[in-house]
Amino acid sequence: MSVDPAFQGQGISKLLIEQCLRKAREIGAGKLILWSNSQLQTAIRLYTRYGFQHVPVVDSPFVTANIKMELLTP
Repeated sequence: MSVDPAFQGQGISKLLIEQCLRKAREIGAGKLILWSNSQLQTAIRLYTRYGFQHVPVVDSPFVTANIKMELLTP
């Protein structure tokens, strides 16, 4: 997930993540997994605010992903 720099700071990331969480609950997803990079501190703080927890990075599908986070959905 990313927001064009020209539109950052307008709450778009919050809207995007909330829509993703709504859809995950709607379809009955039990867990959400995301991959990120430690340089993206603003994004990591956002994910943490929404309940994502850090888990060990194993077999990352992305060369630059050095962070893995998960969220169990109710």
